[in-house]
Amino acid sequence: MKKIIPYVILCFISGYLFGQKNETEDLKKYDSYLVKNLEMGKWKTKSFLKNGLVTVKEVYYKKELRSKWKYFYDENQNEKLSIRTFDINQGIINDTIEIELLYFQDSLLVQKHSLGTIEKYSDFNKFDKPRILERTQEFGFLPYKEIFEYDANGDRSKEMAYSEFRNTKDSLVQELEINRYRYDSNNNVIEVIREYIPEKTFPIPITGGPSLFAIEKFRFVYNKDGLWTKKYKTVNGVEKLILKRKLK
Repeated sequence: MKKIIPYVILCFISGYLFGQKNETEDLKKYDSYLVKNLEMGKWKTKSFLKNGLVTVKEVYYKKELRSKWKYFYDENQNEKLSIRTFDINQGIINDTIEIELLYFQDSLLVQKHSLGTIEKYSDFNKFDKPRILERTQEFGFLPYKEIFEYDANGDRSKEMAYSEFRNTKDSLVQELEINRYRYDSNNNVIEVIREYIPEKTFPIPITGGPSLFAIEKFRFVYNKDGLWTKKYKTVNGVEKLILKRKLK
């Protein structure tokens, strides 16, 4: 099955949209890395690298391969094609997402054919990062508008996401989610503070992922190249090791 998803995107979006460290240069000396997700049980992901970019990703539960992806990039290191080549329920497949990159002066439009989504990034700052994202979509799964603020290093310090959806009583509900971020010297997130209007009760369960808490703190252990090898999370004063990464 082939899915065509045209994107209109700028170079800075790939690898740095959420303020995380762009590790491409530091990863160039490595061939692969394995991430164990201790928070979610016995899941692990193995990523194979070429010039610091992930070209193949394999997802395992225990020792069983669950899915496999291949990734292709353009000359600006933007992802232009991804192919899901294996799924535990379907076997060998060829599920393709094709990405078309188009450049504009002051805005960025992203259209996802499969969901009928169009995104417009605008009001770029001195770091060439957008302050506003406006989204129209066929299904209301994503916020229709997001507003971003950045710190002095160009990392995203605050995001406000506006959503609108119908609840079980078929009433229209408007929601504002506010996330605030702090970073370490390697530009990795070390604190997230969440707020919802109207208020929500924490923790908030997430299907297929860890529950969200109002305040989460993180700590990283780095190797000599400045790449993280361990990630800890602290919630309610309790710190736990959630991710381990082995680079080769």
